[in-house]
Amino acid sequence: MLHNPSREILMSPETHEFLAELVRWQSVSHVGISATSFEEVEAALSIPAVTMLQVSSVVASALMRAPLTGLLRERDIGLFVREILRAPEVSQSADRPAKAFSAALAPPLVTSAIVGMSSRAHLDDFLPVVS
Repeated sequence: MLHNPSREILMSPETHEFLAELVRWQSVSHVGISATSFEEVEAALSIPAVTMLQVSSVVASALMRAPLTGLLRERDIGLFVREILRAPEVSQSADRPAKAFSAALAPPLVTSAIVGMSSRAHLDDFLPVVS
């Protein structure tokens, strides 16, 4: 998983070839990109070796409304959604963690939701949701 590479790096032919070689040599079985913007997602999808994308819930929402969803389906690319507590559609209610988790997993293309924890309180909020 390449974490937050720039669009320039993602568009570089050297990057494309290097990642393809890693797959060919069986040094890796999957190549993933953690992207911070829709433009980076587009650039990541230009890399044939990419099999996974990790994006924020905001980027995932934009992606669900874009023609790129067909490409995700065609290539069977796993979509991991992070920052789910920041999703605009998630209210500040007591059941916020459950709503955030459900909203993140609702789109059919989403493979997994990444529950980032920055405090013990976040963990305590999510334990009832996943147990």
